[in-house]
Amino acid sequence: MAKKAGLQAAAGSPLGNYLAYKAGTRKKEMRKTTGKPTAAERKRMGIAVIPFNKPVVAGPLGYYSTTITVWSANGRTAMGLSDAELGYAAPTGVSDSSGFFPAIIKPVRRLSTTPTNAGAISGITGEKYDYYATNSYSVPFGRRAANPTDTEETRRADLSDAAKAATPPAHTVGYEPEVWRHDPRSTAAPLAGTTAPTGAT
Repeated sequence: MAKKAGLQAAAGSPLGNYLAYKAGTRKKEMRKTTGKPTAAERKRMGIAVIPFNKPVVAGPLGYYSTTITVWSANGRTAMGLSDAELGYAAPTGVSDSSGFFPAIIKPVRRLSTTPTNAGAISGITGEKYDYYATNSYSVPFGRRAANPTDTEETRRADLSDAAKAATPPAHTVGYEPEVWRHDPRSTAAPLAGTTAPTGAT
């Protein structure tokens, strides 16, 4: 579009750099990031939650197992999101979680109230700009044991508000709804006219 419009720019200028990038003659420089999770922080911890889209069952069988990374577990603790508020329990003696994907909130927190990387250089235009270093987390949640009538939307809103009220606050909170997917490993009767595979027990 720029070429068709006859747009011209001096080489090395912000517009010239942008047009070179669009033309494929200038590579985008990747911005260096800080605060990335370490190998230890990427490890997953087992937890269990009570789903929103299943009838509530008393006791451990009412819970389904899932995981959270050490990174996100530390982040939710720093935001004051407790086990009780997130609906967490130990994943012991719980129901089979095949095909279960819990609801998740995704808080993004700025590490400072002022730009921590002032004067960064755009990899596309070459211009200086300010941006805020951030940390993001993926935090599963379920019903609270003491409040079995919780709805997913109500808990999402309450937990998002709590994350935004933390210090420092989450300036955005993403969300993924609870999902149940068919597990092809589940046991089912053979279709009419078929036989079990040879060697099946």
